[in-house]
Amino acid sequence: MIELIPAIDLLDGQVVRLKEGNYQEVTAYGSPLETAKYWLNEGATRMHVIDLNGAKEGKLVNIRSLEEILSTGIQVQFGGGIRSWETLEYLFELGVRLAILGTAAVKEPDLMIRALKVYRSRVILALDAREGKVSVEGWLEDCEITTEELLIKLSQFGLGRFIYTDISRDGTMQGPDLSGAVSLCKQFPHLKCILSGGISSLADLQSVKTQTTAIPNLDSIISGKALYEKKFTIKEAQQILQ
Repeated sequence: MIELIPAIDLLDGQVVRLKEGNYQEVTAYGSPLETAKYWLNEGATRMHVIDLNGAKEGKLVNIRSLEEILSTGIQVQFGGGIRSWETLEYLFELGVRLAILGTAAVKEPDLMIRALKVYRSRVILALDAREGKVSVEGWLEDCEITTEELLIKLSQFGLGRFIYTDISRDGTMQGPDLSGAVSLCKQFPHLKCILSGGISSLADLQSVKTQTTAIPNLDSIISGKALYEKKFTIKEAQQILQ
């Protein structure tokens, strides 16, 4: 079964969604605690939480909001502002189950490699892509390294899971970059892939589901705006993805 994971993006203490990673195009959805409780009651088993301020500033910012989400007892995979070993350990002590590193994988490779060696399956690579190249610093800076090159490099150090996001699709509800995800899954069959960005409907989820025979390493799907805009429910999604 493919797991559907609701996204909670935190900006200035509020749950928001950005369009294509643009901090000037923000839609606010309210309280982190109430949002987490809502998704938990709807049947979510894990939440994808990103500190958008932290991603930009290179340090944790929305800590109180994260603590509120963790207080619900749901499993959390968290990213945004993890640039040091101390921050990583602090998050795990706080109760975060999985840590997502993106910028650090490119700019602080020693940190990423150490994290993979020590925490192994608890570390996820955020593979944020714009036209096949990796984007970092809260999607504000594009790099020359390609998605394939970064996966090859980190595979040598025990990477087991990555989140693939086509930035141009995120928050647009125009459908995910399924072909890009399929290509990466086939090139790296030993890695679990989490698909993110652009999911807009149950039809999109059905399209993803049809690919699972060919690419069984497509592990889960992150959905944000479509869930918030009530294009489908978690239960409806689970019926398709089971």
